[in-house]
Amino acid sequence: MDNNEINSIILKIYEEQKKTNKKIDNMEKQIDGLQEQVNEIPGIKEELRALSGRVAVIEKEHGEKLQILLDVVTGNSEKNKELEKRIEKDEKIINKHSDEIYYLEQKVQNG
Repeated sequence: MDNNEINSIILKIYEEQKKTNKKIDNMEKQIDGLQEQVNEIPGIKEELRALSGRVAVIEKEHGEKLQILLDVVTGNSEKNKELEKRIEKDEKIINKHSDEIYYLEQKVQNG
């Protein structure tokens, strides 16, 4: 083997070593990025707990408000039914009075 062949082999080894070092550097960067993400997990969990608590409060408040609205709607519905019954009763009385007035007018006209 002559010097040129040896130099060529050494150069190939050197180039492969550079590629390997770049791959290692990239892997180390990826590991660092993953480590940062792992380190953020406890903070994310705490934020999630706080958010869950706020959502529970909102659900409770909205549930109470919806119940109040339902009570109002139900109460109005019952009042409407009562009013409809009263109107029906009043209409019957008015019709009866109208019939009586007509009868009396006819009696007065006919003498």
